Amino acid sequence: MDIPLTKPPSRAERWLHVAISLSSLIGWHSLANLLNAIPDSNDDFGVV
Repeated sequence: MDIPLTKPPSRAERWLHVAISLSSLIGWHSLANLLNAIPDSNDDFGVV
């Protein structure tokens, strides 16, 4: 059984992978910031 050889990723494919990884990290960081901005209790809304 021969294992098919795959060509190594090209420079463009590597940069694409880096760009996707960075954008996903930035996206998760932005989502975390958004969720942290939501008040934890009704006291934060000024509701009595």
